Amino acid sequence: AERPATAGHLAAYVDRRLDRDPAPRAVLLPLVTRLLDDGPEPVRAALAGILAADGAAAGAPLRRELREHLFAH
Repeated sequence: AERPATAGHLAAYVDRRLDRDPAPRAVLLPLVTRLLDDGPEPVRAALAGILAADGAAAGAPLRRELREHLFAH
């Protein structure tokens, strides 16, 4: 990770997108699963933190799916 300080910003962006509506699923699912699988440790840790939160109801199904992916890997 060349810029580990950006991990928090990335996670905050994903958190905002998850809370808006499920429309970005086609983009967020592959992006976030790839980051959870192969991303730098600071990014994975920051994403784990936002996926652990409940968030808004609109993004709950995708957030749950990403959380399950995190636990499975």
